Amino acid sequence: ISFCNNKIRINSGLSTEFAEFARKKMSYIIAQNSKAKFLFYNQYLAYEIIAKDKLLETYILGLNSLSILNTLNNKTYSKLWLSNIVESIPFKVITKNECNYEKLIKTFPEYDTFILQKNVSSGGKGTFLLSKDSEKVVYNELVTGELYIVSPYIKNAFSINTHICISDDMTIYTPISLQIIKKFENKLLFWGSDYIEASNIHFEI
Repeated sequence: ISFCNNKIRINSGLSTEFAEFARKKMSYIIAQNSKAKFLFYNQYLAYEIIAKDKLLETYILGLNSLSILNTLNNKTYSKLWLSNIVESIPFKVITKNECNYEKLIKTFPEYDTFILQKNVSSGGKGTFLLSKDSEKVVYNELVTGELYIVSPYIKNAFSINTHICISDDMTIYTPISLQIIKKFENKLLFWGSDYIEASNIHFEI
């Protein structure tokens, strides 16, 4: 509704405006069809809407608890948890003052380029490519007191994305896609998803 009509163009980056738009549209749809249900991609938005209108909660499917959302949204928590389950890229949690290229070379001696990420960020806005040449520029972008995750930059690797809906009765896997990542001013930005190219990836991978 919000992106398919030239007369209605809502900036999803303006959270309050978008939440109010979504709340009104949900109420309108429910008035037309009392059996309507809504599944949120951004579940924080769902909580924002529920805070405005508690009755809408009964029409929302698959809403995770805030504790689960906050855990998954925190890259450090997620990496620590997942590293107990699957083989993971080695990483270290550092502060701005610890972001020293020579020290990182000693920590990860087989690598000369690194990925540095804000603990909570998305879309690549908090993801930096750290090398000997970019060290000073990246350092100036960091915030004192915040935690960052640093890991080796793995060349020629796939960045694969999928969405999985899990309920008590079933698990639904959506098609995988290759994340299109572009370097811009020492940041690695998410530029979209390539489903066609992903279909050529061997199933075992």
